[in-house]
Amino acid sequence: MNRSITFLPLLCVLALGCMKAPDATGMNGPTTAAASPPQVTFPAPTGWTAVAPDQSFYLAKWEVEGGGVATLSWLGAGAGPDFIVSNVERWLGEWQQPGGGAVADYAFDTSSHGGRKTHRVELGGTLTATRQLGGGDAREGWRLFGAVVESEAGPLFLKFIGPAALIEGVTEACWSAVGVMQVSQGG
Repeated sequence: MNRSITFLPLLCVLALGCMKAPDATGMNGPTTAAASPPQVTFPAPTGWTAVAPDQSFYLAKWEVEGGGVATLSWLGAGAGPDFIVSNVERWLGEWQQPGGGAVADYAFDTSSHGGRKTHRVELGGTLTATRQLGGGDAREGWRLFGAVVESEAGPLFLKFIGPAALIEGVTEACWSAVGVMQVSQGG
């Protein structure tokens, strides 16, 4: 049973610093300081429980049965293709292949999905940046499913991480949910 959750926009405060999302200002066009976060309706897959976002740029956050975490982020209007690529590269930098070294098990493609240009990211290996999980040791045998949706309000970043079996079991449900996500400019 899918549940639809409507998110009230949060004020987006971008700050530079370790472990924060990069600042979109100046990365292919300035962000608009007065721009409000969009309102998003996203049908969360079964087993996702909404929790309070713990970062200012999250529109929503879920804990996922089986140990996963999913977030939906908006980093500002006006962020262009260079910013999208740099954010996906940051995601790649949070992972290593077993035994060390840059992650080698990943896929990135772009298509029209749900009427919007959407970038799909899938990768696996050892998650080394565990702050988003509350910290702790690196997680071996984990995966990431990500989608970057280019909306009229700016790019939206869905990032879902968890044990490989968990991610593989709901990848298509996540992709379907991304395709029916509704976005309207905040006010």
